[in-house]
Order: sequence, then structure tokens, then C-alpha cells
Amino acid sequence: MCVIDVPLLIEGGLWKWLGCVVVVYCSPESQLRRLMDRDQCTRAEAEARLGSQLPITPKITHADIVIDNSGLRSKLGDQIRLCSTRLDRTVGRTWVISWLFPPLGLPPVAWTHLSSPVNTRVHYGK
Repeated sequence: MCVIDVPLLIEGGLWKWLGCVVVVYCSPESQLRRLMDRDQCTRAEAEARLGSQLPITPKITHADIVIDNSGLRSKLGDQIRLCSTRLDRTVGRTWVISWLFPPLGLPPVAWTHLSSPVNTRVHYGK
């Protein structure tokens, strides 16, 4: 399993190359406030940065797993553990074979892309 944190994953079309997409979301107002707090920027600067990205709601349509980050940090941790457990059960230890024998990794990649159900989404935190 490999976790990639890519802010423009959906906008760049890179999500098509991944076996599973996890979107962590909160309300647009919370997102704006958190960005201003983190980067110590003005509201206008934060709005400009967020304006260069696709809004969070359309990103959810590309997600296999959705995590709600609008609550307490402890609840987020619980959701991440549930997500991690689910992903670990899904992937298991098959990655070892792909790592040891790279050509053997091609069939699992093909299977992941061909068998991935459309819009089968898991929501945590609701």
C-alpha cells in the first residue's frame, strides 16, 4: 500500500492511475479558516488559493472512501484507523510479490483498474 497526498489529484486526472482514492473533506468555510490559520494569510489570499482548485464536493464523486474532517481531531483519528484497516484487508500482503518480482505486479494493477466498481463509496464519520 502506498499513500500519496496530492492536492490536485482530481484536477490533474492522476486519480485514474490509483487503485483507491480517499478524500478527506470538511465544509468550505472550515477549509478556508484552517488554511488562513495554517498559512497566516488573509481571507483573500486563502480564497485565491482555494479558487485555483476544484471545490471539495465534486472531488467526492471520484472517491472510493470519504472521510469527514469537520469534527474533533480524535474522531478523525478513529476514521483514519477504520480506513487503514479496510485498505489493509483489501490489499493484504500481495504487494510483496509485486515488489520482489516487478513483472508479476502488472496483472494485479490491471485487475484493480478493470474490477474497480464505479461509485462504490464508503463514508466514515457520518
